[in-house]
Amino acid sequence: MATVLLIEDEEFNRDIIVQILNLGGYDAHTAEDGDVGIEKARSLKPDLILCDIMMPNMNGYDVFRVLREDPETAHIPIIFLTAKGGDTELDREMRENAAGYLVKPVEIDTLLEMLKEKLGE
Repeated sequence: MATVLLIEDEEFNRDIIVQILNLGGYDAHTAEDGDVGIEKARSLKPDLILCDIMMPNMNGYDVFRVLREDPETAHIPIIFLTAKGGDTELDREMRENAAGYLVKPVEIDTLLEMLKEKLGE
């Protein structure tokens, strides 16, 4: 069973996405912000991370950079979750370097298909 870490500041979104992950047969763990997410990524070493972009204190792009700079977490695929598809140069660069991105609200089938693809299932 693959382990997925969800870093999402909104409790409602966390609850729904965790339900989807559990239905898909994944071992789901959560973090309510970027700092906690980084700590959990380092301790859990999940197979994949789902990370919201817009969070207080540390946004998803900052989480991405920190995890990529750490040799123990640099290999973990990260899929960004966003409420809106940005089109700045930073948005494009991050999306190109991430394993993917999904626009919220996330459709169940789309999320599970992307996870299967990225995890080689």
